[in-house]
Amino acid sequence: MSNIPHTLLTRDKDVAALCARLARVESFAFDTEFVGEDQYEPEICLVQIATDEECALIDPLSGVDLSEFWHLIGDDGVCKIVHAGSEDIAICRRLSRCDPRNVFDLQIAAGMIGLGFPASLAKLAKAVAGVAMHKSQTLTNWRKRPLSAEQLDYAAADVAFLPRMHATIRQRLRSRKREAWAIEESQRMCSNAIRIIEPDDQRRRLKGAGSLSRRELAIVDAILAERDAIARERNRPPRTVLKDFLVIELARRGWTEPSKLSTLRGTNLPQAILKRLGSAIDRARHAPPEAHPPALPSREHSEEEEIMLSLLTGILRDHCRQNALAYSLLASRSDLKDYARSVISGAASGPVLLRTGWRHEAVGKLLDAVLSGRSAVRIRPENGEFHVHIE
Repeated sequence: MSNIPHTLLTRDKDVAALCARLARVESFAFDTEFVGEDQYEPEICLVQIATDEECALIDPLSGVDLSEFWHLIGDDGVCKIVHAGSEDIAICRRLSRCDPRNVFDLQIAAGMIGLGFPASLAKLAKAVAGVAMHKSQTLTNWRKRPLSAEQLDYAAADVAFLPRMHATIRQRLRSRKREAWAIEESQRMCSNAIRIIEPDDQRRRLKGAGSLSRRELAIVDAILAERDAIARERNRPPRTVLKDFLVIELARRGWTEPSKLSTLRGTNLPQAILKRLGSAIDRARHAPPEAHPPALPSREHSEEEEIMLSLLTGILRDHCRQNALAYSLLASRSDLKDYARSVISGAASGPVLLRTGWRHEAVGKLLDAVLSGRSAVRIRPENGEFHVHIE
């Protein structure tokens, strides 16, 4: 796809005029091009906007004022169309300091009409709009100016067809009475994208943290906090300061002397940073036991739980296949575990996702009937295939 009509905006008055037009439409699509692999905060290099009438590209590096556009992202009266928009939403939140509202994610919606999840933009554009997209500029340098015609055309293509795709996908959702599902899940995506990552969340994401003691987890928290402070000061991604596996290793060893810290492979850091990390570890080591974080729940399952999870997975996968719903969008293994525990023992590690909102509407009755014993599960061959039947 090439030669998409678009306008490049580098002046405040042109951006203001665009925002005035956008404020009067029912919906518009947007996307961003950003660079984030070499600094603490991603740098937004281009903002793409499309309606049924126009396609515009705003160049933030030209120094234009984007405050009116950020205001529109938080305007509940205008629907913002995105595709896989969590990173774009997170960047908008950091730059605007306001919560995005009325966002509709086409990738999420596609999973609710039988198009799979997560489906790439190229796949959806082909399936929904009959458009073949070429991703020739995926690794392009968006900081470099001036932007080439190929870069601008690539950027325009990322949003130009979203309004048309939105109209088609929304109609298919309505025919299945699932539009409210897509709106709900899009809002959940926004909430997760802008949620402040708490220490407990950071711990859970570290491979190997589940085997650490409470004292070692306290050291993990101290190292992560210091790593983040160093990264912010030096404008570097935190993991380039200290890799995650080294955070776990340092917590296990409990070393505080820079000379020892430097012996671990991968800790080729300046002496000043090693001293800061050692001081953080020392403070955590001497913290009273009551200040230590709780132990992380075990990720291991009993044999009974493994059987239960396998059964539920099979039932839900077949149900999703028969009802044009992406299983990967519906539930994770952790979600199933929480649901099973909430039914069997009344215990779960947190909020039970499958007991709320559209997920409960989609499969709640089915799961309740199976786990309560009110319904039986049968496997029957039909037309050369095996299907799960709930009786």
